[in-house]
Amino acid sequence: MRFSHLLQTAGLVLTTAACTTTPTLIAEAPERSDQPAKIIVSGIEPGAQVDLIVERPYDWVASETLRSVTAYTANARGRIDTSVQAPEGQGEANPYTVFTSQKRTDQTPWDGATPSDVRVSADLDGDGEVDLNAEMVLPLGHRSTVEMPFDPEFEGAFITRPEGSAGKRLPVIVALGGSGGGDAAVRFAAPRFAALGYAVLALPYHSPAYFGGEAQFPSLPGNFINLPVDYVEAAVAALRKRDDIDPDRIALHGVSKGGELVLLAGSLIPDTSAGGGFCAVAAIVPSDVVWEGWGRGMPPEGAPSFSWRGEPLPFVPYEGMGAAIASLSTANPTPLRVPHDAGRAANPDRVGPASINVRAIDEPVYLLGGDADQTWDSGGMVKVIAERRKGLPTLALTFEKAGHGLSGDPFAPAATASAEARIKAWPALVNFLEENLSKTGCKNPRQ
Repeated sequence: MRFSHLLQTAGLVLTTAACTTTPTLIAEAPERSDQPAKIIVSGIEPGAQVDLIVERPYDWVASETLRSVTAYTANARGRIDTSVQAPEGQGEANPYTVFTSQKRTDQTPWDGATPSDVRVSADLDGDGEVDLNAEMVLPLGHRSTVEMPFDPEFEGAFITRPEGSAGKRLPVIVALGGSGGGDAAVRFAAPRFAALGYAVLALPYHSPAYFGGEAQFPSLPGNFINLPVDYVEAAVAALRKRDDIDPDRIALHGVSKGGELVLLAGSLIPDTSAGGGFCAVAAIVPSDVVWEGWGRGMPPEGAPSFSWRGEPLPFVPYEGMGAAIASLSTANPTPLRVPHDAGRAANPDRVGPASINVRAIDEPVYLLGGDADQTWDSGGMVKVIAERRKGLPTLALTFEKAGHGLSGDPFAPAATASAEARIKAWPALVNFLEENLSKTGCKNPRQ
């Protein structure tokens, strides 16, 4: 790009020789996942439109790549900065747009890449050809953490911790996934929490053989019927025997059915138990009641999702779940929220006995839900839990337009409302954990 620079002094106009600026692209990762990345293009024509292409490997399917193409217009200085500028056609700046708008592609990730590795390209003139390239590594833990086995008694469980932390007794987050089963959800969560300085016990607790496939972990329950809350207690007791974790600084984190489970664990496991006494409980898109279970072996009278000390817990039945599941393969699937809402409405006498005794959780509780959740009414249930816990340490966040996909950092792809919710919810969760897992902040009754 050539330009003339005019300098007017004491009535004289001096013209410098024409000079050339070289367009540059900088991709700057943040230090932590609760902070945005910066992508900066400079040295271009003011008002020029530039397409930014952002790619990284997909967390959930190793053979796929996430990709977005986002248009930006250069400011009067010939500069684009995604941390402060809105994309073309969008009213407000959102530094995460280039990540949350990514779509899955069948493009194979480049050699050695992890989901933390990002490639950024810029098309400066709209010809579909890449003119500039840059790379960065997001602080999502895939390159800064190490994984190790946990205990053979807990198939599929593992521990993730920061690289270079050997010999340090770290605070621990016990991570539990939802109804998907297996270890996919906890593998998503573990490096992210470990990158923040924690040891993470990733704890699968059921392993279904959905859609005719094989169970990932055959020794774990294959259905969702009477799953023992005691399993969490036993895992934490085994965790406390290790010499590389702080036994007095343990938090529970669960998503969806895992959120239901951690609230039950916090309310039922005695503080005096070797597997009880926590610093905090975080329940993401959780339930306020125990719901009916599902899977092979369901008795005619129904059965709950969870049990305690060998006894089934009271539960709220679904209404029409079979039809809703059958509809998932059709052009007009019924949202799973429908049989949940219908079951609750049809069985008001069972809601009270099935309600999780959240007032028995003396630890601080973090709650996150979406009012537009179509899996179940997590927003409404979070509000019920918060009301029941009035006067107890509780941080409850609900988002009117957000759905079920609220778990995780703001760099993960999501629908617009849920992506915007994560921008607020993830830093709030990070701060909640920092405060309550610190040596001074944890009020663990075991101490």
